[in-house]
Amino acid sequence: MTSAAPPGMYQDPEDPAQLRWWDGSQWTEHRPQPAAVAAPVQAPPAHAAITSSGQATAQPAAATPTVAAPVEISKMSGLAVTALIAGLLTVSIVAIPCGHIAIYNIKHSGGTQRGKSIAVAGALLGWIWLGIGVVGLFLQASMGSQ
Repeated sequence: MTSAAPPGMYQDPEDPAQLRWWDGSQWTEHRPQPAAVAAPVQAPPAHAAITSSGQATAQPAAATPTVAAPVEISKMSGLAVTALIAGLLTVSIVAIPCGHIAIYNIKHSGGTQRGKSIAVAGALLGWIWLGIGVVGLFLQASMGSQ
């Protein structure tokens, strides 16, 4: 038993340079405008014989349209964003570890995560604020001993 091809645009059996709509059971007269043909031309469903009236005389074999593989979209690392926000808010205890963990995760994600520059900026701000805090403590301690 031969199953019908799914509806779709296929190579026109009367004019292989054109596309033509197969409605699942017969050829129709629907053809795209020449400028609109951007999809790759597919072969007509197998076993589809066309008569002069435009009717298919046999059930076509199943033809699957060409489907592009899904594209993996990289997403922004949440830890990188957290590191940057914590660095801007002078919360070094959060910015430094989040930034370094985000850098590691992004490096080993295989391209599925992005935001390395944001993670670096957050970690760097965390280290700067920590340094300022340590210097401030030493200054306060030295002024308090006088």
